[in-house]
Amino acid sequence: MMNNQYKKKIIKYNWDGGEIVKIKAQPNSDFSYLAGNNSDGILNQDFSECNLKNSNLSYSIFFNCSFRKTNMENVNIEESIFPQCDFRDAKKLTSDQKKYLRKKGAILTNNDFNKLKNYLNLKKEIYKRKSKLEKELKKNNNKIKKLQSSKWEINY
Repeated sequence: MMNNQYKKKIIKYNWDGGEIVKIKAQPNSDFSYLAGNNSDGILNQDFSECNLKNSNLSYSIFFNCSFRKTNMENVNIEESIFPQCDFRDAKKLTSDQKKYLRKKGAILTNNDFNKLKNYLNLKKEIYKRKSKLEKELKKNNNKIKKLQSSKWEINY
């Protein structure tokens, strides 16, 4: 993609107790220190096909964001985490960045995506089973309480 073919997008995140901040995703953007006490991080945002050349994404949380086909040339990602963020086909990632992103929960390949999808489906199924078992347990506990509170008379 040529520089003028990259998309212009506004990224939103909460800051310091609820203020919504909007920043253009463009070269030299600063998305650093968005975590912990000042922000929940950047959640569910679409950076795909943006040009983030020379941007700072350090010390932040990015969750479930898309960076597909994004120019990542010289982007600082130090000490950030990227669970469920999609970097498939991202441009100009170094091999060190790829290793780091994989350790921090990012999706880099279709295989990564399929593993995540299978994991999330399994997790959903486990929660369904757990919910069903909890209902069954509650029902059985109620039966036990009823039996314990009933008066049994034994006639000899």
